[in-house]
Amino acid sequence: MPFVLLNQQKILMKLKDIKANPKNPRVLRDDKFAKLKQSISEFPKMLSLRPMVIDENNMILGGNMRLRALKDLGYTEIEDAWVKRSSDLTEEEKQRFIIADNVAFGEWDWDTIMKKHLH
Repeated sequence: MPFVLLNQQKILMKLKDIKANPKNPRVLRDDKFAKLKQSISEFPKMLSLRPMVIDENNMILGGNMRLRALKDLGYTEIEDAWVKRSSDLTEEEKQRFIIADNVAFGEWDWDTIMKKHLH
């Protein structure tokens, strides 16, 4: 995996080296994709808390839409902490991860969100 040293502290990964997964079961349409891009623009540190997951071949297992959003925002490199490598999964486990990572469980409790996070 090609890395670039930045200020002797941060290691960067080139986005061109990360491969979007053609088997990604989920897409974000226009308005939701725009919200994802806005979220990344306003709070990029979130990507280190919820990194993209790639396999040993740099194929995305989780985070296809984040990769697309980063490219759309003009990123060419990202902090290494924004990517987690999972090289010990079997092919079956990779497929299970891809599905599980893209399933939206539960619903939003908007009252709690409004009370706790927006005030």
